[in-house]
Amino acid sequence: EEQARDKAARVVQRSWRARKSRSLYQAYRAKKLEELAKQAETERLQKREAAEAKLRQMEEQARDKAARVVQRSWRARKSRSLYQAYRAKKLEELAKQAETERLQKREAAEAKLRQMEEQARDK
Repeated sequence: EEQARDKAARVVQRSWRARKSRSLYQAYRAKKLEELAKQAETERLQKREAAEAKLRQMEEQARDKAARVVQRSWRARKSRSLYQAYRAKKLEELAKQAETERLQKREAAEAKLRQMEEQARDK
């Protein structure tokens, strides 16, 4: 009886140790899984932040490029308008010069005509 009782106690002890060992392992495993899950979440957030930062950078570069294109086209328009203003001024100056020359030629022609009339009268 005593041997049977000791044997039964050892079996119970063994099964209790086994259960305790299993529960300790399960707790350890659960803790490890939780740590891995936290690590994976942290990595996911870091990747997302990196992707968002890259996207912001790309958007900023696109915005800068668009601003440069607008600036270039504005400069080109300004340059064109300055050139057109210069050209208009030059044309106006040329028109005035041509008008002055025309008037001078007309006056010269009228003076020559008067001179010829006076000579004809004098003869």
